[in-house]
Amino acid sequence: MPATPELPARRPRRRLLTSLVTAVALLLPVLAAPAASAAPRTLTNVQLEWTGSAAVQKAPPVGGSNYLSAGVSNGEQADYRVGSGSALVLHRSAAGQVSVPTWSTRAATAPVAGASQVARLNGGTAVIADDGSAVVTFTGSFSVNMYGGMVPFTIVDPQVTIAANGTGELVADLVGYASTMANPVKVPLAPVADVTIATFSGVSLNPAGRTTITPRYEGERVTVPAGTTQQNRQVAGWGSWPQEFVDFQVATGLSSYWYSSGGAADPDKKPLPFTLNTAPTETTVFRDVPQGTQFFTEIGWLAMARVSTGYEVSEGAHEYRPLAPVARDAMAAFLYRLQGSPPVTLPARSPFRDVPTTNQFYKEIVWLSQRGISTGWDVGGGVKEFRPLVPVARDAMAAFLYRYANPGTTPPPATSTFLDVQTTTQFSREIAWLASQGISTGWAVPGGTQFRPLDPVNRDAMAAFLHRLTH
Repeated sequence: MPATPELPARRPRRRLLTSLVTAVALLLPVLAAPAASAAPRTLTNVQLEWTGSAAVQKAPPVGGSNYLSAGVSNGEQADYRVGSGSALVLHRSAAGQVSVPTWSTRAATAPVAGASQVARLNGGTAVIADDGSAVVTFTGSFSVNMYGGMVPFTIVDPQVTIAANGTGELVADLVGYASTMANPVKVPLAPVADVTIATFSGVSLNPAGRTTITPRYEGERVTVPAGTTQQNRQVAGWGSWPQEFVDFQVATGLSSYWYSSGGAADPDKKPLPFTLNTAPTETTVFRDVPQGTQFFTEIGWLAMARVSTGYEVSEGAHEYRPLAPVARDAMAAFLYRLQGSPPVTLPARSPFRDVPTTNQFYKEIVWLSQRGISTGWDVGGGVKEFRPLVPVARDAMAAFLYRYANPGTTPPPATSTFLDVQTTTQFSREIAWLASQGISTGWAVPGGTQFRPLDPVNRDAMAAFLHRLTH
């Protein structure tokens, strides 16, 4: 399996427009004190949605279907994610219905007219000046896996810059692999920082909703090395993605996917519009978790990472039930999926007398036991019970998360910072670790904080705990 490439080191974005403005400003004489301008307006929780092109959305003439994935990808199943940090990958039907893909359905939209794969980044920050110019930054990455993952590349930490005159660009860092049909071996490429992926004009950022941006393509010229399929400038609608982006794709072996070459696929190469949303209101995939719900982001991440699929209440409709307590069998499933659903050697006989081999979470509970995360209750005579439907208490949750994150180690002695957790309290050291990692801060009360170790853990709080554990 090829190694996943490292992300490039971050550096401040230094674009030509900024340099030119600074240079001109230094040359201008000081004629008068400028009028005071309004302070820039900062917006948070901005959302970016990107779909690439029709060529990205379709299956290529040979090889497996193209597909999007969250985070950095090496094109293998083990690297496939629908959620990673701020990044999510969704499927949107022609009717606009959003669903969560899986590895087996990752390219299911390819043959469906009007359906699309969507890469979404959440949590962006927009800074809007009083002249209407804006800079929107995101921290996160998503991958485009071409030819079924034979040639993957990743878009990292994109930034959208919009000038006061409406022109602008989408810039990001790129990592990926080179490969060819003749020699389908993935060769990691050196990361490239600050690559222009799209340029545009006529755009003004909507500070209270969605902005749709159509990148330039038609009439855009590109130069590629000799021996590479050349740009055809005679066909109707000829054009190209930006030169810097094409230069990177020359290295991957995908160069002519991004400019007109005279082939039958030319109409599919034009970039599709991407969107910025400064006021996202879409719920998660769960109908009972609307925007504004406590731990909305964390529950959305849990769904998109396929850690929780919720409860199907009708075809295509799911509920998360955020205020319901987490049962021990569901906890096993959460941690198993968080680990990436690894292979499990299942015994013919269950290690727990109350968990038959037909239990819906038998595999997950066995994995939890094999990892030493939970050994259940010894009820005598060498018999153990797991008690799958018993709610998970907060002290046991601390123990589960500690053992998951630190397999095979003993918690270091620690003095709890919680008023209701003494050194003699069961799992006191695991609770102290949980607090030291910022996974739980407890409840503020007069004189300090409480952990409330025997309270059950609700499903919304569990989403928050797992998100903090992994971020």
